Amino acid sequence: MKVSYNFVKDKIKYFNIMVFKEPLPEIPIILTDVKTYLGQLRYTRKRLPDGTFRYSDFLFRFNTRYDLKTEEWEDIILHEMIHYCIAYNQINDSSPHGKIFRKMMKAINQRFNRNITIRYRQNLT
Repeated sequence: MKVSYNFVKDKIKYFNIMVFKEPLPEIPIILTDVKTYLGQLRYTRKRLPDGTFRYSDFLFRFNTRYDLKTEEWEDIILHEMIHYCIAYNQINDSSPHGKIFRKMMKAINQRFNRNITIRYRQNLT
């Protein structure tokens, strides 16, 4: 299936209730047609006077170019929601897919029998 706006919106709403203990606020969703990614969380990162960062202006992007299984799209959405959860809660991780991200990913995979990964294993051409 190719991802649609309503599919993404409905899945985010569902996973927000079922997976994330503290529901995440709704953010804009944009559908794109690019070769470089399947899903993406975009946000603004502002350095504060104390040297820490504040994240804001969140936005999800999902790619309409690729035809994937429903479960694969769900895992991609969950992957991006983990990024959103970390950034929204202003949690500092060691890298974009650092220890906190991996711990959350592993817990969701085990608890909900998912297959969220760091990299999608299909050729994007």
